[in-house]
Amino acid sequence: LSFIHYSNNKINYDQRDRDVELEVNRKLAVSTFRSIIESLEKFEITPDLIDRKIKVKSNEGVTDLNSPWSESSVRRELQFLISHTVHHYALIGIILKTMDVFIPENFGKAPSTLKHELRNERIKAS
Repeated sequence: LSFIHYSNNKINYDQRDRDVELEVNRKLAVSTFRSIIESLEKFEITPDLIDRKIKVKSNEGVTDLNSPWSESSVRRELQFLISHTVHHYALIGIILKTMDVFIPENFGKAPSTLKHELRNERIKAS
């Protein structure tokens, strides 16, 4: 969420810094999550911030080193982040199941999948 603070309104997803310390230091991870939550709470104070126009860039392939910038918004990038997170949860869920670890039934399911399943249950019940 560092792009919230960028003055140039650009996000290059391929130029993200990897922080190995963040990956192994639980206290640092918790502190970072708190900082992210504080950044997200700024949307309540400044609602127009979420619709701010930004440009994003990401390589479409291994050999594509000069991909173009695309128009987006903070809201759209957060929507994608939610979807991508659910995707990762689904993969984590599969791994945990192979280890016989209990996970909630809906863990890693997209909201659209949950709505579809609920609709089907209602149809069967009627």
